[in-house]
Amino acid sequence: MADRTSRILPLAALPRPAAWRRYRPSELAELARLWLILAAVDLRLSLPGELSASGWILCRRGKLSSRRDVGAPGPRSLAEAERLASLARTAARFRLRSAAPCLVLALALRHRLHAMGLEPRLELGARRRTGTWGAIDAHAWLRIGDRIIDPLGEAPAFKRLESIAPVTGRTTH
Repeated sequence: MADRTSRILPLAALPRPAAWRRYRPSELAELARLWLILAAVDLRLSLPGELSASGWILCRRGKLSSRRDVGAPGPRSLAEAERLASLARTAARFRLRSAAPCLVLALALRHRLHAMGLEPRLELGARRRTGTWGAIDAHAWLRIGDRIIDPLGEAPAFKRLESIAPVTGRTTH
């Protein structure tokens, strides 16, 4: 997560038109929406100083959604969250920056899931890097109830350090 280098996506990495045929039109629209959200998160995370993301990760100005999830999310909501996580992983293949993919994916997915009426928690974790003394790897993922939503599928390998509450209502940050 600490690497802030950027890399421009080579044109050859874009999929051939035939690869897009496996997606339904609604999934293509969701892929486009997620790509735009990923770009916005990337931009926000790259801003310096006072405009940086620390306060933005913890809270957000204004309301993301007026809908509220009552009680625990149902199986259909969780299945939709996992489908969105898969689409977010696909959309992330076409990011213009390569820094902190797990954090960017988690924040973008948190935004979409909140707009659907769910209240995901952003969780941060760490693990020791094998073969390197004193080095650690960090990872970010979401949790809805007791279900982990992790587009990269690496959350079980990390020890949770912090859980950031869902975004709700208006804030002062």
